[in-house]
Amino acid sequence: ETINTPSMMCVEDYLDALRWAKSIGGLPALLAKSAANFKVLADFEAKTGWLEFLCAVPEHRSNTSVCFKMKAPSGEPMGSDAVAKFRKLLEQKGVCFDIGAYRD
Repeated sequence: ETINTPSMMCVEDYLDALRWAKSIGGLPALLAKSAANFKVLADFEAKTGWLEFLCAVPEHRSNTSVCFKMKAPSGEPMGSDAVAKFRKLLEQKGVCFDIGAYRD
């Protein structure tokens, strides 16, 4: 029979995250860091012609679960082969991992 309890490793990870959050200034610092990171992404999106937010309404965008659409130079959606190559490049550069399962 399985007992439904969290692993102690998971609990320790959570406690470590809370200690880190407290060390940088708590909730206000976390919110500021999230907003600053989102601004980097938004500024980059604004100056590119091949990337745009999936959510077209700025007020509805999440700054913690960011989704983009990639476009080919023609303005059409980027083909699946090009997306796969780009995803592999991002993984090789250590930018992001496991992003292929989220949307075609």
